[in-house]
Amino acid sequence: MDDSRFANIDFDGLLSRLFAVAQGLFARQGLKGDASILPATGKSAEDLAVDVISDLIVGEKVEWRPKQPDEDPFPLLVTVLKHDFLDLVRKGRAYKRTRVVGSLQDEEDLGRIAHPELATDVYNNAEDAVTKEKVYALVKGDGEMEEYVEAVLELGLTKPKEIAEFLGISSDHGRNRQRRLRTKLAHWHRSVAITDRGKSH
Repeated sequence: MDDSRFANIDFDGLLSRLFAVAQGLFARQGLKGDASILPATGKSAEDLAVDVISDLIVGEKVEWRPKQPDEDPFPLLVTVLKHDFLDLVRKGRAYKRTRVVGSLQDEEDLGRIAHPELATDVYNNAEDAVTKEKVYALVKGDGEMEEYVEAVLELGLTKPKEIAEFLGISSDHGRNRQRRLRTKLAHWHRSVAITDRGKSH
């Protein structure tokens, strides 16, 4: 490896630090232990860490331009690793939701099962799988909002600051996404309430 950017990097230490971060992310999914695999992805925490370092070396997916000879690539690679993990969660979600999707009859079922609390607090009832499906449907096609929802509902992040840090965005951008999501949820809840009132008459 003759690239001068890598001359001062302790790759063993870097891999260990990234592996620790990856293990923490896997643990949030209830996957603990060195050999744990994220369902439907075939990826372990170690795979994730190794892949990120490989991307750094190859330079196609990760472009690193250190300003100092001893600059540590760890902060950049943690951000890349977290985004790669979200991609894995996105792939694995089809596996986790098969049973849920199969149990849904139509949009009316979603309305009856919906929890109004989500209109004011996105973190309530996060374990309700049917509600999760509706929330994902509300943000489908909006990459920023899909990413935000995944951080909340799949990774269990609840504090705006930690969500923003995970996504690699500013706190202001994080709060903006939170407001956008709550607006969508409020509109959804109002439409469900109006439908329910119409059926009661």
